[in-house]
Amino acid sequence: MRKIYFLALMILPVLGFSQDFSFDILNDTAVNTTVGADVNVDINIVNNTANDLNLRWRMTADFVGEENWEDYICEGTLICWPTTKRFNDIVVDASGESEIFHHILVKTDSGAGVSEFCVFDVNDSANTLTCSNFYVSTEAAAPNDTIEGFVDGIPVIVVNGDTFQLIGGQYVPLGLDDVASAYASGISQNAPNPAKDFTVINYQLTSSNGILKFHDLTGKLVNQVSLNNNSGQYTMNGELEAGIYFYSLWENGAMIDSKRMQVID
Repeated sequence: MRKIYFLALMILPVLGFSQDFSFDILNDTAVNTTVGADVNVDINIVNNTANDLNLRWRMTADFVGEENWEDYICEGTLICWPTTKRFNDIVVDASGESEIFHHILVKTDSGAGVSEFCVFDVNDSANTLTCSNFYVSTEAAAPNDTIEGFVDGIPVIVVNGDTFQLIGGQYVPLGLDDVASAYASGISQNAPNPAKDFTVINYQLTSSNGILKFHDLTGKLVNQVSLNNNSGQYTMNGELEAGIYFYSLWENGAMIDSKRMQVID
């Protein structure tokens, strides 16, 4: 088996500062990763005053020539927003901290992107606006010969017939015996889970037509979505009320896979 891709991701060190608050990036400023990685940028906002601060964060992202790259913002570990959510108001407690996570899904093997993260006091935006940029770049070491799939619901990459699973930013070989499984129909566990409105489910179909069904604990069908690609992602954004649900993948009139998820207020 051989790994033929090497992707380099570079995030320049950044630090934002205002008299009342400061923010910086906590993770490494230079990371080596592989195709298909979920790059997590951890941004920490600190209230330097003895009073609560009403702040607003704003994010802009430009992934040049990379239409398949995706990104989204999470406030803490439970509240995640869809890609279309580019700003929000938050309250940082007196002398407290707030963490923002910017997830960048590197869906192709080469490209470049830049994101700008800004924070300001909603009561004094002119004097408190603070922004920092970070950059992402990837480069393939060989022509594009990569197929994304799932083995037992786990995202994998098939490169020249060899199957790899992403663990700790590196792909671990699964072996040729798992290649056929990567093409089998299935769904991943939604993420994040529990979810507050926004969550993502990956799916894989042997054909190009399927249905994703959602049932509540009573067995009532509360939502269903038609799937028209061999593989992809379904993004849920507020379709379900708080509660426990079971979601299932159907193909050719038969249920192929099912999992459980939780939606919170």
